[in-house]
Amino acid sequence: MVMLGEKTEWKIVKQVLGNPGEFMNRLLTYDVETVSEKIWKKARDGWISKPQFEPAEVKKISMAASALCTWAVACSRYQIVVKKVAPKKKKLAEVTTILAEATAEL
Repeated sequence: MVMLGEKTEWKIVKQVLGNPGEFMNRLLTYDVETVSEKIWKKARDGWISKPQFEPAEVKKISMAASALCTWAVACSRYQIVVKKVAPKKKKLAEVTTILAEATAEL
């Protein structure tokens, strides 16, 4: 719920999970790159970094919750990589433009 920008109150959780198709669509179309650092910090500090959030541990209680746990951990790791790669992609684009301009002048 935190990663989806929802409150974690049980009433809200029931509403979100009450429509499984919509919930699955939100997970499938989740854009890791547009989520704010504030939400990532809240998700990592409050949930993802906790030992009891490990998918293997959660699987002992619920297969479905374990799958969601795996999804959350994967999204978190991906966001960390994207954050590191973004400046490099920008620099590559700049250098590619400079190379194209220099090549065109020859």
